[in-house]
Amino acid sequence: GTITHVEDTIRALLDEHSWRRNPIRFLVLDLALVAGVDMSAAEAFVRVQRLLAGKKVVLVLCGFSVDSPVGRALGNVGLLEMDGVELFETFSDAVECMAHLSLSQALH
Repeated sequence: GTITHVEDTIRALLDEHSWRRNPIRFLVLDLALVAGVDMSAAEAFVRVQRLLAGKKVVLVLCGFSVDSPVGRALGNVGLLEMDGVELFETFSDAVECMAHLSLSQALH
């Protein structure tokens, strides 16, 4: 299904060849158009987070609230409480915050 494609795409970003060419610090996933997340998809996001954490990449989720069906599903598998996961209500909020973080880290 769709989550398999998402997971494969993220794994491709993190493979050694891609990583050397284009390392990333943040991965922003906008779930605004996602109506729901089943248990296998929620667990796939946990696997993705573990891969990202291994590369010190922050997983930035946006486009849903914690009390929405998506938020509850991701919360049920513990994703929202994991280190290296940030949550924002909108894509704009997420990008703005990550830009500020990048800038402040670049200055230090």
